[in-house]
Amino acid sequence: MGSLRISSRGILLTVLALVLLYVGSYAFLSYTGGWVVTESGDNRPWRLGTCDCYKWQPRYGSCERFHHLGGEYSLRADFLGYLYSPLILLDQAWIHPTIFFLNAQGNLIGPLPSPKYSEYHPLRENRFCGRFPYTKPGE
Repeated sequence: MGSLRISSRGILLTVLALVLLYVGSYAFLSYTGGWVVTESGDNRPWRLGTCDCYKWQPRYGSCERFHHLGGEYSLRADFLGYLYSPLILLDQAWIHPTIFFLNAQGNLIGPLPSPKYSEYHPLRENRFCGRFPYTKPGE
């Protein structure tokens, strides 16, 4: 009877340690992450999604909700993004909410909201919009 108790306690401690490791590792990835210019799928001139917002992404891994042309939402993510998707989506909803710079009609929101330059993602930028999607190259 006593060994069963120790074994269930050991399992509980192991599960607790794994949960703490999971949450702690994501906290570090989020702390070292940054804002990325991306498409939400809500703004679609010519039926194509356009860059219309900043979303927070952890340093490694990427995950975001995307609104498809048919109206359904799905996740766009890489392997680490799927692994950490519950924490990334909570982070994007509560700690680093999405910043839109285009309204539903496709017009720039004024004054233009943007994160500080030091808060942009250290490793990534959108290949179509760069770091500053509403300025011309060289500005």
